[in-house]
Amino acid sequence: MMEIVHIHKPCKGVPNSPLPLLIYRKVIEADTKDVAESLEHLFAKNDWPPHWRSSVYPFTHFHTTTHEVVGVYVGSAELQLGGDNGKVYRVEVGDVILIPSGVGHKCISATDDFMLVGAYPTDHNPDICRDQPEKLSERTEAIKRIELPQSDPVLGRSEGCIKQWQSEGA
Repeated sequence: MMEIVHIHKPCKGVPNSPLPLLIYRKVIEADTKDVAESLEHLFAKNDWPPHWRSSVYPFTHFHTTTHEVVGVYVGSAELQLGGDNGKVYRVEVGDVILIPSGVGHKCISATDDFMLVGAYPTDHNPDICRDQPEKLSERTEAIKRIELPQSDPVLGRSEGCIKQWQSEGA
């Protein structure tokens, strides 16, 4: 199941995005032998090479140089999406979140073992931006220059963000 979350409006210094954030539930079953490896394989197969295994920062941050995908491989958490006024979403093992460039995200609470796999489209590397209202204009312009990915990290070249983001007029 894919949830489509629209976070269009800026929140203080967080630009957010005209592209919807996508949440894929139970992409990998919790009883899979190695959920992290399965997520990494799925992302890599779809041209989103894995970059890290960690948690989510406890402060609002976003990226102006790339879109990001994260997959939960152990534990659960409540993540705030869209900046300090954003909605809180619960994620658990097997869930994947595709975060468009500019969308603020942070961890509100998590189990002690909560961990994610993080990935970006091939040849893209993230910057880390914090909520700084004085930089909103330049960062909004930067995210407008980010190209759409060639494939969805979960569903491949013809589904997911490929269809959804194109239909949003991006």
